Amino acid sequence: MFHIVFPALPYTTTEEELEEHFSQFGGVSQVHLVVDKETKRSKGIAYIHFTVPDFAARALQESDNSIFQGRLLHVMPAIPRRSNNEENNVSKDQGTKTLKQRREEERKAAEASGDTRAWNSLFMRPDTIVENVARKYGVSKSDLLDREADDLAVRIALGETQVISETKNAFKKAGVNVEALEELAKGKVDGIKRSNHVILAKNLPYGATENELANMFGKFGSLDKIILPS
Repeated sequence: MFHIVFPALPYTTTEEELEEHFSQFGGVSQVHLVVDKETKRSKGIAYIHFTVPDFAARALQESDNSIFQGRLLHVMPAIPRRSNNEENNVSKDQGTKTLKQRREEERKAAEASGDTRAWNSLFMRPDTIVENVARKYGVSKSDLLDREADDLAVRIALGETQVISETKNAFKKAGVNVEALEELAKGKVDGIKRSNHVILAKNLPYGATENELANMFGKFGSLDKIILPS
């Protein structure tokens, strides 16, 4: 792994600023800031190519959930681009596989690259955590992410710990086996049986309601229960 992607950067960030900041993890050979083809403005997404895989791994580990120019960073390994022949072969192969088979292959590929966060049932998006904490304490997100605050990183880390703890407790009270979810996120699947009538919906907007979820999923069949930690 040489490439990593940063999908939630400030729109004013420049390639020079990114290179200067992330060179602390090792040699950077290329920085590509994605821009809109029409407006030529940044989309807040950047790909950084490191000279050595270990540098990329270090940046991935130490940068995720850190603060950069007032934003919480979410960092992921970038998927290498395939040649046209490879794309055609993959498309033909994927067309013969079920959705479950494709998802399982994606999960294994993510684990092999060391990135299990997207499949971690209890992983939460940094922006969701910030919005949760801000609304709970009656402050604005900009105040919470004040770049001048000395304790910004500590404040966000404590907020994340609190939100995840509250979510775990809510799930436990509702009868959800949280320990099994955590083991599954670590790749320990031996002895864990997946439910055939319960699903986990992630990446919901902070303001999502039970009624909205009932309307969305109720069209697929009768719903017995919705657990939505608040």
